[in-house]
Amino acid sequence: MIAQLRKSGTKLNRRAVCSLRVAWETSDTLGGLLVSQGELTGRTLDEITEAVRRNEPVTAAELKYSVSAYDVLLAMLKLDENPVQLKSYMVAGDSCPKAYIGPANDPLDPEVQEWHKAFKAVK
Repeated sequence: MIAQLRKSGTKLNRRAVCSLRVAWETSDTLGGLLVSQGELTGRTLDEITEAVRRNEPVTAAELKYSVSAYDVLLAMLKLDENPVQLKSYMVAGDSCPKAYIGPANDPLDPEVQEWHKAFKAVK
């Protein structure tokens, strides 16, 4: 299908290609989201992060790629040149994620989910 669209001269960006692959390859749903055996759904890193904050479904692949993307981002921050940020990074790396983010950021807490939904509505 994607090859046919490209041959016809239709311009497709990466997000459109990823979304088309998901829609074409599967009809499975996970909490209302179309997924392809846990593959990427075409959402951006920001959209995946927001979904996690609101405790909405994400695929295993989205989580793996998101963690990797944030790891790459952190690597570009040159933490070795900023001892305070480096210490914060090391504390986070040595902590249980749930303990590190604390109850105010727990995506499984209904109050936190509502706060993120309300914040997104204000944006």
